[in-house]
Amino acid sequence: LHISGKLKSGYAAITLIPENPNLPTIAVVMMQSDEWLPELPGVQFIRKIYLSRDFSGTRIIEFDEEIKELILHGEIKPFSAVEPKSALQVLLPYDPNNENQRMLLRVTGSMETSFQSFTLTGDPMGDAKYILVPNEETTIPINVFHAFVWPKG
Repeated sequence: LHISGKLKSGYAAITLIPENPNLPTIAVVMMQSDEWLPELPGVQFIRKIYLSRDFSGTRIIEFDEEIKELILHGEIKPFSAVEPKSALQVLLPYDPNNENQRMLLRVTGSMETSFQSFTLTGDPMGDAKYILVPNEETTIPINVFHAFVWPKG
């Protein structure tokens, strides 16, 4: 999952139902402190992520199991190009309701002075070439990574 934006007040949660029916349903809850949290129906385990008020970077959440279904609660919304950048949103890569199919690609490392490029192939519209340009003025985005091991029940 790719989560961006800020939590204004209260909480946001994502219920995750696994593909494997023998595994429990879990929820990832985003909150600023240990405030009250409503009951999340069917959830057997909760993983908390504390968000500071001033953090506006991106969070990447990875699971060791396939996810069948997601249910959003509280302040978090599915990604939308029309929402303000500050709104707490989750990018669902294969969401059928999203008019543009989005996939996540993570590029890491540092660049000296040479341009770097890569080509994505296999799209029905043809190959797409991307060029990364080094820039001393560019700020480095902060991406927080969470790797969760699914509880076995």
